[in-house]
Amino acid sequence: MTNSQELKKITDEISEIGKLMKQKQNFKLAENKARKLYSQYSNNVSVLNTLGIVLAHNSHLDESVTILKKAITLNPKDYSTYFNLSKTYEKYTKKIDQPKGDEDDFFLNLIIPMKQEQRLQCLMKTIELKPDFVQAHHDLGTIYLNENKLDLALSSLTHANEIFPNTETFFKLGLVYSKKNNLIKAFENLKTAVRGNLSNDYWADTFFSIIN
Repeated sequence: MTNSQELKKITDEISEIGKLMKQKQNFKLAENKARKLYSQYSNNVSVLNTLGIVLAHNSHLDESVTILKKAITLNPKDYSTYFNLSKTYEKYTKKIDQPKGDEDDFFLNLIIPMKQEQRLQCLMKTIELKPDFVQAHHDLGTIYLNENKLDLALSSLTHANEIFPNTETFFKLGLVYSKKNNLIKAFENLKTAVRGNLSNDYWADTFFSIIN
């Protein structure tokens, strides 16, 4: 098989895995296909990213981290791998919803903050390599908002909207301005968000809570 034929095979297989992921009920089949592709092309960065994404989605978080770090070793200039790794780290923060014992307390108090910091570093590296990658700016702003670092959140979310305006970003900017007691700016951004997504009751409730 020539290099061009192998490349086409890899591209077609990755496309098929992507379709399976979109079908939602076929996550396990997508994982099996991604693992098989990896067994054949273990040093292909696109294959590694595909497997890492699927593994993270199927809650194999540690394995996803290992695979994506291998991809970074092979190509440390690929911004998308750092972003994919940030999404895996994000899933650690959602792994336990309600603590039930000492083990969960340990996970929440020690592991979660560490993964959050790793996620932040991955997002910053993504932006360093791809300054106009809007989702990285949005996610970074979300982290800062959740940590109540309002000036940093404002900077990241504003930058995201300058690259590509998005209703969710407008909503989060509204929350930032509300926390900063700038109700005029909060109103403007929340109004834009609600107009862009009229079906989101939570956004509408937040908007009306500010104007009332």
